[in-house]
Amino acid sequence: MENSDHNILNRIPIFLLMILFVLVSSCNSAKKSSIISEEDKVLNEFLSALKIEIEQHDWKAVTKRADPVHYNTKVFDVGLSKAQYIAELLGLHAVNNNINQDETTELNYEDLNRIKEIIITSTQKNAKLVTVRGVVILKDGHKLNLHIELTEFAGSYLLTGAVG
Repeated sequence: MENSDHNILNRIPIFLLMILFVLVSSCNSAKKSSIISEEDKVLNEFLSALKIEIEQHDWKAVTKRADPVHYNTKVFDVGLSKAQYIAELLGLHAVNNNINQDETTELNYEDLNRIKEIIITSTQKNAKLVTVRGVVILKDGHKLNLHIELTEFAGSYLLTGAVG
């Protein structure tokens, strides 16, 4: 009996078994990844649009992506300029990571307009909070660290940061 079982396996071409294995494997992984990719799709679209807005220096569009409560607190209550607010949202107004060319003057849109490109290197999601890290390349070639905090809200994301 064992010999006849062996003969049956010899009759099935190995490549058919391989095709069957690949089909079964890909069906299972497609089910798993479709759930994940739908979640990532919204985040990826948000970050892609944000990247374009930053690189095109569309600061009005960037501020529209901010949490309105956070924006009002920082700009109207604390008194930050809109340019400084944007720099802080991007993590570009910190010690040893400051886009302001002359730290003795107020940060302005000229400072932000030095941005040539941003490269996102990682995203870390924890419940409804997302930390985005990367590199900001300035027109003169200097590099700064990008650090963005997002909050998931109503099927999309809002730029957020520390209050205070």
